[in-house]
Amino acid sequence: MRSGRDPPSDPALQFLDPGERAAITLALSLDADRLLIDEWEGRAEAERRHLFVTGTLGILAEAHQQGLLDFEAALTRLRQTNFYMSAALVNRVHQRLSTGRGEAWIVGRELRRISLVVNSDTGSL
Repeated sequence: MRSGRDPPSDPALQFLDPGERAAITLALSLDADRLLIDEWEGRAEAERRHLFVTGTLGILAEAHQQGLLDFEAALTRLRQTNFYMSAALVNRVHQRLSTGRGEAWIVGRELRRISLVVNSDTGSL
């Protein structure tokens, strides 16, 4: 039975924002299938710790491939927010979608449960 306590913090993660620290620590403690994280430093640290990471665009692309949403419509709506995405990243996702090479974010052919979602602005999970 799991207790309601937070996992112990890792001093080696102090260079990250509180939300990223909490997400990585929790993902490791839960042995999460995947960690949704967009910040570059947090992604790099999560990958260094052998966590499978994906970002917002990866989730949208995966949902598009499963017929759950239209990627272009979702991208248009996302651009109306303060979410930053580089043109290079958007181009890579478009290229993978057009060639069917979505292996970077697809696990199998079905949309799997996202184990952990982070709001890095507030540090909440």
